[in-house]
Amino acid sequence: SNDVYVVAEGCVRLFQISATGKETILWYSFPGEIFGIAELFSGGDRQIYANATENSVVYAVKRSNFARFINKHPEVAMRAIGILSARVRTLGHVLVGLTTDNVEARIARLLFRFAHVSSVLPCTKIRNGELCVNVRLTHQDIANLIGASRQTVTTTLAELKKSGALQSIDRHVHITEPKRLKRILNLRDY
Repeated sequence: SNDVYVVAEGCVRLFQISATGKETILWYSFPGEIFGIAELFSGGDRQIYANATENSVVYAVKRSNFARFINKHPEVAMRAIGILSARVRTLGHVLVGLTTDNVEARIARLLFRFAHVSSVLPCTKIRNGELCVNVRLTHQDIANLIGASRQTVTTTLAELKKSGALQSIDRHVHITEPKRLKRILNLRDY
């Protein structure tokens, strides 16, 4: 817990491993985001793991240097609070979704969220009206993120692709018909 990390390029997967060895993906950090700040002031041991999912540039900033910097630049402290708040909100939405949504809705919500946050990464094969989930997610990754089995995720994704709502291009999911997924979520505008 001596460092805070800043993602300059690429994508970093943040996850925990249970006592039984099961991996739970918490989130992905994209360029401009920081991670490792939860333990910054408590000095406790790290509770999460991180690994780059593609070529990435990540800067490590010593805890003492980061603390001095945010004391001199309170806007950075506000950004850090904003990041932590966004993660708490996201985890809250995931928890509510686990208890109220079916797998199809949880996948749709996840894909919209990832299309939005991964838009900072370039997607060269996007067509007009499509949304690109510009993160390479395996079916197991999606299952870990939404609390479902890999087999159920694979079946549901196949059905969504067959309906024309999704397409895979270069191991990225493209939402080819956002309106169709919005109907699953009963949303007018996401």
